[in-house]
Amino acid sequence: ENEALDCQKELESLQSKKDAGKIVKKHLSTELADAQHRLELVKQEIELIQSQIDQQGNKDEQMDTDIVEKKKRLQLIKATKETLEVERSRVRLMVEHYIPAADINALLDG
Repeated sequence: ENEALDCQKELESLQSKKDAGKIVKKHLSTELADAQHRLELVKQEIELIQSQIDQQGNKDEQMDTDIVEKKKRLQLIKATKETLEVERSRVRLMVEHYIPAADINALLDG
């Protein structure tokens, strides 16, 4: 009878431990689900940030292209201006032989 009683107590103790284990397991499963949800949110945030970094990189590349084009345009404008100034000087010299100085300035500057 004592042995049966001891066995019954051990059985109840084991059952109590098993029930406590189920509660812990359920709690841990909930914690795992919460952590997985937070991880998914962080992954989405990382994807968004990476997308924004990629977009900024594309903008930077476009700006680099625009800068190169503007520099080329500026060089072309400067070269054109220099060519026009040389032509203007050449025309001035040619005209000086035929028109008085006062009239040349009025003609070319006016």
